[in-house]
Amino acid sequence: MLLIVFGIISTMLSLVILNFAGFPGTLLAGHPAEQSKMRSKFGTMISALIQTYLYLSYTAFIVGWTLIKTNQEAIINFFIWLFAFIVVIVPLWITLIKSIVNLKEGQNANSQTKGLYITTLSTLIGFFLFAFFPKTMTWLWEWVPYVL
Repeated sequence: MLLIVFGIISTMLSLVILNFAGFPGTLLAGHPAEQSKMRSKFGTMISALIQTYLYLSYTAFIVGWTLIKTNQEAIINFFIWLFAFIVVIVPLWITLIKSIVNLKEGQNANSQTKGLYITTLSTLIGFFLFAFFPKTMTWLWEWVPYVL
């Protein structure tokens, strides 16, 4: 039940938080009409690093919470893990889709939008890495609640 609440809240907040997280990269990349390829790639990498770090902290929270709940309760673990995966991925996909829609409405591609592709791939890998090797969460996300 609590996973549903986490999913709803993160769906509402992920667009705003990931936009703020990607803003420094967009500033470094500069205006799309005036930026070089190198500057654009640098801004995209900065946006992707910050967005990925923040979203993987959310992923670590969900995975850590799920690890604790699956160890305590006698429930079918596969379904709770599937639901945890959905709670992690769906808000990010919705944010990515909204960015693509904005892009198709005439706005220029910026580092925030490009960085979301890297963040999505990193989150897919990170979820399974955290689920199968929970100690990897403590490398950079020891401050996150429920990280084991």
